[in-house]
Formats: sequence, structure tokens, C-alpha cells
Amino acid sequence: MIFDPHRLATITKSGYITAIDAAYGAEGSRLLTLLVSRIRLLYIHVLPQSIDGHLVALISTSGSKSSIHKEEIEYTNLGDLAAHIKSIESGNVTIIMRVQPEGRIYGALIQNADLDNLPNDTIQYHYESFQEYFMVGNNKLEIPNSSSCHVSAFSIPTYSDYTDLEIALEDYMVRSIKRSSCFIFKEAWHQDERLYLKNRPEKLIRRSLMQYLINVFGAGIDVQPESPTDETKPVDITITWFFNNRQTLIEIKWIGKSINAKEDDLTENTPYDARSGATQLAGYLDRKEDFGPIKLITGILIVIDARRKGITLESDSVDRQNGYHYEHADIAYNPDYHKIRDDFEPPKRMFAEPVCNP
Repeated sequence: MIFDPHRLATITKSGYITAIDAAYGAEGSRLLTLLVSRIRLLYIHVLPQSIDGHLVALISTSGSKSSIHKEEIEYTNLGDLAAHIKSIESGNVTIIMRVQPEGRIYGALIQNADLDNLPNDTIQYHYESFQEYFMVGNNKLEIPNSSSCHVSAFSIPTYSDYTDLEIALEDYMVRSIKRSSCFIFKEAWHQDERLYLKNRPEKLIRRSLMQYLINVFGAGIDVQPESPTDETKPVDITITWFFNNRQTLIEIKWIGKSINAKEDDLTENTPYDARSGATQLAGYLDRKEDFGPIKLITGILIVIDARRKGITLESDSVDRQNGYHYEHADIAYNPDYHKIRDDFEPPKRMFAEPVCNP
């Protein structure tokens, strides 16, 4: 018999899943799925064994969006929350991550927190000192772990179908793009300091993402580059999921500067190009549906952010202030397709860090 970690993970989770379903029904299962997805995303940025304190991730079962602590702030990027967690110097800190029913993240780092005051109408996940469990009301639900190599069941990479794509792309951003660790993507830079890109880096970026998807999803998908959405219009990557009636279109854009073909000047892509990519993807989805709605089709825009402030052709270095100037500069979309279309996933911006002067 072939060992299947994906199936084993599903089986071992059934205890707390059944209990939460019994307590809250189908909506409870949906909220649990959302909460677990955010925990998994957090564990891409920070290893659970490195957490020096008590992590509590919770979601309201009553629809409440009320703050649970005066120090709570919103995090648009789980990497920022992870950075705050890594900065903890005392083990007496409790990290609260509150997930709203629509997916927004709020967090607080609290000294000597009284966990008895947490709301009762919540599904709570707890991690402390290599132990993890759920609390539902006064019931403690253990979380079996099928891996001897991972301290949390939610830090085990188990990418198997389209529902894991969001987490896989977060992992790709952290492990491949953030520090240009992918050997293919690394070749897209004009210099080792990662100040600006080579001329026409699109093919290397596409190859990097395709290789990653093939590696982590394996035989469960077919990945094709520049697939036509009709007789003439190609989208960067098309994923066909073998075990369900799904297809994902990925459009890739980059912003920042690249050297031109003559290598005597720089060209620049701006957030306008990212917004144009969103409109382009929406058109692909429309044409794909018109051309033949054989599968349930969704689209996602990937934006590789290579922006640095003040870079010119003559630049051979950048300081941290200018190199990271755009690290948190999110892009505003109008229209914001993922809010008005069911087939359009939230765009994913991936900031690629430079090598800065000391």
C-alpha cells in the first residue's frame, strides 16, 4: 500500500472537524477551514517551534467583528505579523490572531494575557511549547499530527488541489521570490545586487512559477504556459486540476525597472501595468467562458514587485531605506475585480528584496 500523507492528514483531523461541525453545523466547518488556512499561511512566515510564547488564533461563530484587545491592529500582510512574533523577547507574551469571517486579519501581542476573558462564541486554536489544540466553548480538542518532522499539523505542506493554491502561492512568495532563492528567478536580475531586471524577464518569471507549481502539486495538475483563451489570446499560465472540474488562469505582471534591449537605458513598469493586467485577466476569463465553459474557471493576477527608489542605469548599490521603500506599497485596483466577480481571486503582490548596502 502506498503511503498517502494527504489522506492521512484528512483522517487524523476528523476528530476536531466532527466536533466543530456538531457544534456549529456547516457554517462552523466553513469558519474552521478559513481559520486553518490563515494558520497555515502564518506558519509559512514563522516556524511554530520558533514562537516564544502562546499563540491563539480565533474566529467568531456569531459574526462578531469586535476587537478583543485595545492593542489589536489590522495586518494586511501575515509576514508583518510574523515579523512581530519573531521580535518577541519574553516567553510571557500571548499572540492573538483574530480572523474575521470574510478573512481580514487582526492581531495583538499581549504581556501576561488572561485567556479566560476570550469570547466564548469563537473557535480557538492554541499553540504553546510544541502543543496545539482547539478550544470550542469549554471543550479542548486535541490535534493529531501525522508527521514526526513538523511540530504542527498545520506546518506540513500538503498541497493537493485547487483549495491549496493560495497557501502554495504564499509559500512560493516567501521561499522563491522574497530573496530570489529560486535559481530560475534569480537569473531574471541584471546584477547580483537585484537593483533592476534583465530585458524582458517575463519568460524567466513564468518558468520559475511553473516549475514551483509542478514540484509542489505533482501529478495532480497539468500546467501549460501561454495557453489561448480563444483563438488568439494567451494567458501566462493555465492550471488544469485533474481530480475536479476546475481550471485556474494565472496572469503575471512585474513592476519596477529593467534594462532595455540595447542596455543603454532603463524601462519601467508601474502599478498601472498591474491594473492593466487585472483588466486583461478579466477579459481572459470572459473569453474563456464564451469559448467553452467546460470547467469551473477562476483567475489570479500575480505581480512581481521589483521596485526600488532612486535607481538609475548607473546605480551599482542601494541602501535599505531606498531598497525597501516599496515593500509594503500595495496596489489599488479600480475596478477591484475580486470584490465584484466570483471567478477572480485577490491579486497577489510579491516583493522581491534587493541586496542592500550594510
